[in-house]
Amino acid sequence: MGIGAVVLTAGSPTPAAVSGYVLHAVPANGGGVDRYVRDICAHRAHDCILHIVREQCVFEAVAAEQLIPIDYADMAHAIATGALGRPALIHAHSTLAPVRDRVRQLCQALAIDYVVTLHDIDFAAAAVDVGDGEREARLAFVSGAAARVAPSQFIVNVLLGALGASVSGHLIENGVDASGLANTALVATESDTEKQFQIAVIGALGPHKGLSFLRDVVAALPAELRVVIVGYADGQVTPGWLQQDRLWVHGAFEPQQLATIVQRYGVGLAFFPNQQPESYCYALSDGWCAGLPALGPASGAIGDRIAGTGAGWTFDPGSTPEAVARAIVGWLASVGEKKLAVRRAVEQLLAPAVMVERLGHVYEKNMKTTHEPPQVSALNAVAATQLNGRFFRGELLRLSGDLAFSQTQIAQVNASLHSLTHEFDGRGAWIATLEKNLADTQAELRRVEAARQAEHVAAELARDDERARSNAARDQERAAAEAALHRVLADADAARAKDRAEIEAARAKDRADIEAAREKERLDSETARAQDRADFAAALALARSELDAVRADERANAEAMRALASAAHASELARERALLEAQHQQERQHDREQALAERMGDLARSEAAQVSAHAAYEQYAAKLQKDVNDTLAIAHRYERKIANYEHALSSLPTIVQRWMRTRGQRLAGAKDAQ
Repeated sequence: MGIGAVVLTAGSPTPAAVSGYVLHAVPANGGGVDRYVRDICAHRAHDCILHIVREQCVFEAVAAEQLIPIDYADMAHAIATGALGRPALIHAHSTLAPVRDRVRQLCQALAIDYVVTLHDIDFAAAAVDVGDGEREARLAFVSGAAARVAPSQFIVNVLLGALGASVSGHLIENGVDASGLANTALVATESDTEKQFQIAVIGALGPHKGLSFLRDVVAALPAELRVVIVGYADGQVTPGWLQQDRLWVHGAFEPQQLATIVQRYGVGLAFFPNQQPESYCYALSDGWCAGLPALGPASGAIGDRIAGTGAGWTFDPGSTPEAVARAIVGWLASVGEKKLAVRRAVEQLLAPAVMVERLGHVYEKNMKTTHEPPQVSALNAVAATQLNGRFFRGELLRLSGDLAFSQTQIAQVNASLHSLTHEFDGRGAWIATLEKNLADTQAELRRVEAARQAEHVAAELARDDERARSNAARDQERAAAEAALHRVLADADAARAKDRAEIEAARAKDRADIEAAREKERLDSETARAQDRADFAAALALARSELDAVRADERANAEAMRALASAAHASELARERALLEAQHQQERQHDREQALAERMGDLARSEAAQVSAHAAYEQYAAKLQKDVNDTLAIAHRYERKIANYEHALSSLPTIVQRWMRTRGQRLAGAKDAQ
């Protein structure tokens, strides 16, 4: 996604835009926010900055190096005429009211979105500190952003705690150029300064950065340990003592100069007295790049980063200045052990180019596809005639404090000069008096030295006598103690031997009891198993006898059924013969005799058929017997169904009789028909 060339001023170079033009809305208080935004603009030459205070804002065309103040009364006109261009996205770097108001005005007028970087914990400030309405407004501003960027895991956790897991954030650490890492030892070395400073506090130091706490820690340190503020303190921006011979202010510096500065002072440890949790802390990264292990509070990003890298130590934020001072004395002797951890921490720092690249991914997901660059000439037409003093108010306050400090120093010097002039007038008489006093003092010193020597000899003799008596007494006490110890050891050995004997006897008795109990349990188990086997064998024999009786009954029933079937067949044949004989006697004619003969043939054929049917019946009876045997086998497996099978088998003879009667009736009907 691109917008082509960005034109900032007529005749100025036209940087190629790799993505849309982003307008950075920042509060006018400098510090780490300004460094962060400058690093972004160094890699995104088409981006611009809007510096915001309550009464006025200043538009900075970074590539053109122009600052244009704009009164808020003219802001709507500048937006409507396109003087601000049409940013693809607004990047807010604060949640305070002036920044919120301008960002919302721009987003509504230009129909664009905004992302926000949470540079501090003020976005989640407690209502008791800022009021309910202001707290809700800040959280609503953060929640309404198209994306949220957190420079540390600490800020991510604060965001989750304030708005819940439904509001996500992108963790992108601040980029730091680590090229300033000094190849020097981490302990204090010889320097060209008159005094050594073993401890450094890096950056601007105000009340919220722990200036008062630092003063108390310095006062509690040993007199030979001195601290240098590499930067400036609230009320003093020029070099000088903040606490005479204890706390020195170096003044402003550039980050790439820090390694040389701390080497010149002989610093071995970077101390962070911060009382308010930090969101990232550029000064910590700069201190590591200068080769210094760090000591900071175990809260906020400082504590997390030191603990995560091991490149220093942390103290409880609730610690007293005296406790921290004692800890510093101990850790100064161990700074050399942290050298490797400091270098690893520097290697883990995110480069500014990588930070900007990751921010670019966030931008690309949320920026508009249509955008236009700002028109600097049109902005100049609506520019304010003067810059609001609020932009310089912080610097003015610091300069005023420095001026008051300087005037106090001048007054003290004038008083010292007046006192010296008064003292100079009487210096001659005073010198003569001093010379006489010096001679008297020297004589007294010689007398005192002779007396001291005599006392020393007497004291040495007395100490020798006392040492001899003390050695004899110690030898006697040692002998008595050794004898008592031998008695105690002998008694202890006897008691242990007696205890061991009692323990062995108790163990032997326990083992005997256990073996007896096991033998009794085994015999009881064998007796129970034998009784179970006998009961099972008896039950099995009873079941087998009952099954044999059932089989015998079934075989008897089958034989009776076959006998009954044979008797019925013989009776049927006899009846048919009697009928045929009677019919033969009644027929007298030849043709009827012949017909009778034919009927006799039919009878013979019928008898043959009956014999065949009997054979078939025998086969059926055999099959039936086989079925009975199969049924008995099934009955053996399924004893609970024996009663049903017995009922079925008992009904078989009736079924056969019914079949025989039906067959005899059919044969008789056939003969009558012939």
